[in-house]
Amino acid sequence: MISRSDFHPRPAIPAPGRGFTLIEMLVVMVIVSLGVTLVVTAIGRGTGERRGGEFVEAFAGLCRRARVGALAGGRTAVLLVDGNRRRCRLGDEDEEGGLEIPADMLVEVEDRAEPVDAGATNYEILFFPDGSSTGDRLIFSVAGREVAALCLDPLTGAVRLRRGEERKR
Repeated sequence: MISRSDFHPRPAIPAPGRGFTLIEMLVVMVIVSLGVTLVVTAIGRGTGERRGGEFVEAFAGLCRRARVGALAGGRTAVLLVDGNRRRCRLGDEDEEGGLEIPADMLVEVEDRAEPVDAGATNYEILFFPDGSSTGDRLIFSVAGREVAALCLDPLTGAVRLRRGEERKR
C-alpha cells in the first residue's frame, strides 16, 4: 500500500559539522586581507622604484651627453643638479629644461675628488675637453632604499651605472 509520506518526503536534516562557523569565516577574511595588503604594498614600492630607475637611466644619458659635448666642443660641459627646483640640466640649457627629479628620489654625493659643501642644495658635475671629469659617485635612493649608483671616472669621464641589485653581488 502507498502511504501519504511516499508523496511528500520529509526534508533532510543537515548532519552536524557541515558548513562554516563564524570563527572560520573571520579567520579566512583576516588571511585574505593580509595577503591583499602585502600585494598592494609591494606594487606601490615597485612603481616608485621603477620611476626612480627611469630617472637614473635618463640622468646617466644626460651625463654621457655632457661628456660627448665637452669632447666634441673642446670646452668644459657643466651638468647642474638643482636641489631647490628639483631639476637636472646641462649648463647651456634653459632653466626649465632637463630632467625633473622625482619627488621621492634622493640624490647623494658619496665620493668626489673636490669637496662639496655639506649644506649645498645645488651641485655641479664638470666634464672637461680632455675627457676627464670631477670624478663623482652619486647614490640614488627612493624611500630609503638604494636604487642605483652612478660613478664618473675622474680620468676618462666614463659613466658607469650600477643598479641596487648589481651592487649587492
